[in-house]
Amino acid sequence: MSQLDVVNALGQLLHDQQLLKRFIENRESVIEELAITKDQSAFFLNLDGEQLKTQADSLVHKRRGEVAELIPNTWRRLGKQAISRFNQYAAEAEWPDGHRRHFMDASQFCEFLRLHASPGYLKSEHHWIKFLCHPKRISVRFVSDYIVRGKKRFAIQCCYRYRGRPRSKVFYLGVR
Repeated sequence: MSQLDVVNALGQLLHDQQLLKRFIENRESVIEELAITKDQSAFFLNLDGEQLKTQADSLVHKRRGEVAELIPNTWRRLGKQAISRFNQYAAEAEWPDGHRRHFMDASQFCEFLRLHASPGYLKSEHHWIKFLCHPKRISVRFVSDYIVRGKKRFAIQCCYRYRGRPRSKVFYLGVR
């Protein structure tokens, strides 16, 4: 097993909560599942399960912070439910990668909230974050929940790129 394979195996343990739980309960089985060679298995057998869990929790915490910054209104509307909803999402979602991973993570979290009919979900923020995930030049949507001074408004939300920078223009249609 190469050094890269060891790093990938550790990454899988840190990213997949179910795999980590199984690893802590039965290391030999997971070592075999990850196709770790005999010469590397001693390293994995000696890993401290609690330290791995702490590191995995730290990664989810960092990820949660990034998402909360990108969708502040949704996060605020979720209130005390925000952390538990994100942890539910993180337990079952693939970790995005690449330079837009935080945008993709926020978009996938919004989709999770939409599918679970969460009361904090905002279509307008989801539209904006989806726009940031993709290289589209323009995207226009009718939204019924654009937040202005704490109130929902009907609006036409235009997301566009001007000189490569994402921008948004909103035309309010009334108070809801």
